[in-house]
Order: sequence, then structure tokens, then C-alpha cells
Amino acid sequence: MPRPSLILYFTWVSVRHSEKERLMGWNSVIGQERVKDLLIRSIASKQLAHAYLFHGIRGVGKQATAVEFARTLLCERSGTEACNECSSCRKMASLQHPDLGIIVPLPVG
Repeated sequence: MPRPSLILYFTWVSVRHSEKERLMGWNSVIGQERVKDLLIRSIASKQLAHAYLFHGIRGVGKQATAVEFARTLLCERSGTEACNECSSCRKMASLQHPDLGIIVPLPVG
């Protein structure tokens, strides 16, 4: 069964991370232990919601959490960690996966 496209919505986007930082897996997400645990358990049990909204103040890890979640879901090996080796993981390393859409609000003013 084909996977649906993923649309990530951020209420604020932080500075770009280097490719090496994006390849570190869930450990690259600092803090957010409760959120990471919830997302990992959702992946493991294959009980995913139809949408996720990552919202919060600047610097809390929304972007890192959302990108790692998407990377794990799009990984061809279908585990709770992205493999960093498959075609999907390589495309996600540069945020160029065709099934990934990132929506950010325009700056005000």
C-alpha cells in the first residue's frame, strides 16, 4: 500500500541544521522526551493520527521533532528509527523527499 504524503506545519522555523545533525536520529531531538516517546510508540503500534501539528514557542524542538518523525515514517525499513541508508533517508537528509511537504507561515510585516 503506498504511503500518503506528509505535510509538516511549523509555526516557526529555526535555522537550518547541517546534514550530519539531521542524520543523528531521535537523539538529535533535545528534550521533548514525552513527545518523542508518544511518537515512537505510535509508529511501533502502527496507530498514527491523520495529522500532527507541532506548535510551541521558538526553540523548543518543533522542527527537529517533526522532521525526525517524518524521516522515520518515510524510511523504507519501517522501524522506529530511520536507517539513514535507504533512498528515502538520503532524500530526507536534504529535505528533498517527494512525499514531504513543509508549510511555514509568512513573516508578519
